[in-house]
Amino acid sequence: MDTNVAFVCGCLSEPRRPVRAVMDILEEVQEFIEEPSRDEFSDVMFTLGRFLAALRGKIYCRFPGDGLTVCKVIKRARETGCIRSLRHHPHGVCASTLTDG
Repeated sequence: MDTNVAFVCGCLSEPRRPVRAVMDILEEVQEFIEEPSRDEFSDVMFTLGRFLAALRGKIYCRFPGDGLTVCKVIKRARETGCIRSLRHHPHGVCASTLTDG
């Protein structure tokens, strides 16, 4: 992950809890089933990497096939300070800034 990106939210500031990481995987698999694409596949791989990272107490571990999502994350972080898409920004700000993440 590009360390020159400034994150202003909490979405990638600390390791995921393993249970939350599993829920993320299931959500991404469901999205892939509903709309199979390279982007959705990469999202699944990215969440698998975050799950493995969570088990190791880390924020992120590179995982084969996650390159498209990594590029999206870096682009979003540079533009908005958050890794998540704008649909996850209620009231125009990252949800992690409104709650505990």
